Amino acid sequence: MIKKYLGFAFLLTSLLIGCAKKDEGWLVKVKDQTLRDDILTRRYKMSREFSQHPAITPEILKVFIEKTLLNNLFFQAEGNALKLDQDSTIAEQIRQEERRMLTRNNGPLFKAVVPASFSVSEEEIRNAYEWGKQEFKLSHILVKSPTLADSIYSALMAGADFKTLVTRYSMDMNTIENGGSIAPWLSWSQLAPPSAEAVRNTPTGSYTKPILGGFGYQILRIDERRERQQPPFEQARTEIEGNLKNQKQGLFVENYTNDLYSKFNLAIDSLLFVKIAPALQGNSAGAKVDYALISPEDQKKTLVSWKGGQWSVRETLDKYLQMTRGNAYRLTRYEDVADFARKANLQELMLLDARARKLDQTEEFKRDFFYAKNQLLGQKCREKLITRAVKVSEEEITAFYESHKSEYKDRPLAELRSTLRSRIYSAKMAELQEKVTADLRKKYPEKWNEKALKKTAEALNAEKAALSKAPAQPQARTGQPGGMPGQRPDMPPAPPQGVR
Repeated sequence: MIKKYLGFAFLLTSLLIGCAKKDEGWLVKVKDQTLRDDILTRRYKMSREFSQHPAITPEILKVFIEKTLLNNLFFQAEGNALKLDQDSTIAEQIRQEERRMLTRNNGPLFKAVVPASFSVSEEEIRNAYEWGKQEFKLSHILVKSPTLADSIYSALMAGADFKTLVTRYSMDMNTIENGGSIAPWLSWSQLAPPSAEAVRNTPTGSYTKPILGGFGYQILRIDERRERQQPPFEQARTEIEGNLKNQKQGLFVENYTNDLYSKFNLAIDSLLFVKIAPALQGNSAGAKVDYALISPEDQKKTLVSWKGGQWSVRETLDKYLQMTRGNAYRLTRYEDVADFARKANLQELMLLDARARKLDQTEEFKRDFFYAKNQLLGQKCREKLITRAVKVSEEEITAFYESHKSEYKDRPLAELRSTLRSRIYSAKMAELQEKVTADLRKKYPEKWNEKALKKTAEALNAEKAALSKAPAQPQARTGQPGGMPGQRPDMPPAPPQGVR
């Protein structure tokens, strides 16, 4: 009997401890939607109130949550109740958000694959400093086929006109109209290592042999070179070392992505490409497809396949047409389509690799993805119940115009229709927002975690006190740690190209 009692007491204690742990970390709950303490802390520290209040109390945090964050929880709860995640369009957006979160720069996959640091020797730094004493004006021809690149190089060596070959063969839409000219002056740090070495060893006015880079095979012409002013070596050392590490990281990422194509068996149907090739011909710049030259049956056939998915001809070419002019290139050869398929499918393969590594199963990722997913459902719920529910009729516009003519000094209705529509829409949306939010608050009562609110307020006060004692720190000038120069932190790492 005593053993039974002790066992029951132990079980009860365990449950209470478990509940206490479960209650930690959230501040307010609406149905099964919670506001995490780390989310509030981040948002609150970005607000003016963080510095305005001498002492932060739980009541102050409650007011801030009510004003800025609480309504989101009501719409998230309703979005889940409406099962919006079962809508095919929203389900795809959720999947894309999962992919973005797993494959972003410095995200789970990046940290699992890319080493934390890359070593650079003193000799490499000094060599790079010497290389930096010159800068170059370059032009190029970019193609995907190695045999075509070799043929173009042979033609150039035989005296063929460079600009003519650029217009006929180059796939870089940004430089075709400029005769292949890349940019005003470039230094070694703006070139991938193979390109930088080739440029250094090629005389002015001459051509490099074809260089394989992230965009394909590139033939560079060195148009001009000149001396470049540099700071003293010790002053330039840190920046040079950072550039060299970024280049090594980029080459590592490029090798990793190339391995993905083999790992997931990415394949393009070469025979099917031959059938659709006439629809892709033409020398005009920009992404263009003549679908009239591809039969409806062939448009449905699988052109690109990999372990875990496939794209039909139509899906592949639709994706090609969505490319911006800055990224677009012509699909005139099989190698062009193969390269496009690899580039367009890279994030999908990275997602598959992240899942294969079970990076989507970690507690940290599941927590962050749950939050992101519910944010999206709340946004879609708000759109469904408010944004898309508001309609403005012509009768409303006319009636509003008649009652406000003097305000607009009798300007004709035709001039004001768009302005009046926006004004009426904004007023109706604000009214509906207030009504829907009130209804949801009745439907889903909120529950506050007083203990967690107090703990969060104490942590914020301690941080304020520490900041007031710490000396001001100079603003850092470096980019995101571990990322490529100029790259957004939420984007997947890009391999280095011949010219970045």
